[in-house]
Amino acid sequence: MKITSKKYLRVLLFKVFTVILLFVIPIMHSCNKDKCVAPTIDYLTYRDSIPGINFLVPTQVFTIHGYDLKESSIYINNTRLNPTYILDTDTSLTFLMPNMATNSVTEEFSDSLLIVKNCGNDLMMVNILLAPPYINKISNEYALAGETIILEGYFFSLLESAVFPGDIESEIVSDYSDTVCSVIVPSGVAEEGGIILTSKSGEGHSAKGIKFRDRTGLLCNFDDEDNWNGWGGRVISNQNDASLPEANGRFYAGKLNFIEPGTENMNYLILPLSMFDMPDFSGSLSPDYFSLKFEIYSLYAWESGYYKIEVGKANEMEEIEFAYEYNFQPWNDTIYNESFTTSQWETFNIPLSEFRLSTNSQIPIQSYSQLRAVNYMLWSFVNPSEDEGGQYIDHFCVAIDNLRIVQVKSEQ
Repeated sequence: MKITSKKYLRVLLFKVFTVILLFVIPIMHSCNKDKCVAPTIDYLTYRDSIPGINFLVPTQVFTIHGYDLKESSIYINNTRLNPTYILDTDTSLTFLMPNMATNSVTEEFSDSLLIVKNCGNDLMMVNILLAPPYINKISNEYALAGETIILEGYFFSLLESAVFPGDIESEIVSDYSDTVCSVIVPSGVAEEGGIILTSKSGEGHSAKGIKFRDRTGLLCNFDDEDNWNGWGGRVISNQNDASLPEANGRFYAGKLNFIEPGTENMNYLILPLSMFDMPDFSGSLSPDYFSLKFEIYSLYAWESGYYKIEVGKANEMEEIEFAYEYNFQPWNDTIYNESFTTSQWETFNIPLSEFRLSTNSQIPIQSYSQLRAVNYMLWSFVNPSEDEGGQYIDHFCVAIDNLRIVQVKSEQ
């Protein structure tokens, strides 16, 4: 059958009109601002913990942060991800990165991360790779040669070497995961600095404030006996008490027995911080950027009570002008199952933002500049009454060392 030019034109127009009805109008309808807003990518994180990354690693979990993201589709190098791998909200899309090769091993930002909705899309250029290792915790920052320490972080799955300060290589314990590995402290480490992990993806780095034997902001290591006073404990070394572990020099040990509930200040340690220089920094940073760090060892199961750590300023008449305090009770952390003991020294980190005004527990330290005015630190052990959950303590022995204030977050 012969089709005239006019009839052909009518058929063509009908097809075009049908396309408009089937596709264009629904898209226009879905783009109504009351029903659909184009998505926006703000930044990308690995397991929602390291902001501002620009890479994707196969088989790892990532989160896209942004706006109006809910019900978006994710495309990586034009491949759509399985929706079952995605958890979506208006401000985040969390997904499992599938096994996928990069577009180019020689060019940076050659890979595309695209999020799409009916009414719009947003694009971020990234790198698909196996990222270098990243350390965010050292179990004991002052460990001795021959001791095994635990490193926590990311991208440990392809480790090749671990190097301590002074360019001294250590042994990696074979049984490790993508986020946890153990290394043996080598002999001859005399310097402070970062532990460098190298994997098939390159040389790694550590988070701010994570160093081995870091003396930055050191307030007291108890090697000078004149820098403390108190009662209920003493400054000793392992040679004075073989039940306690070896350490770099001397340390403070509070050793008490038969502590009734409702007992305060059984173990009392005061440090005159005016004898030390508080760590300096550039910029106007809040206390949230800093932490009190120290090593601790618990000989017996610690299941009740807490150290009240107080920092403040007292005048020449020993009258307190202001004081901030924090109740340190590691046994109350769920990871210790309500009983805290250690097989060796462990490094603890308390953000300064956790300290509260002693007269008003709702008020934190206002500024780091205010903290620089403090001239004393007080540790006192408190075992609360039975009504407040205190229990009878048969034996108590806790040692502390290397009190220091460290900047743990980088300036933005």
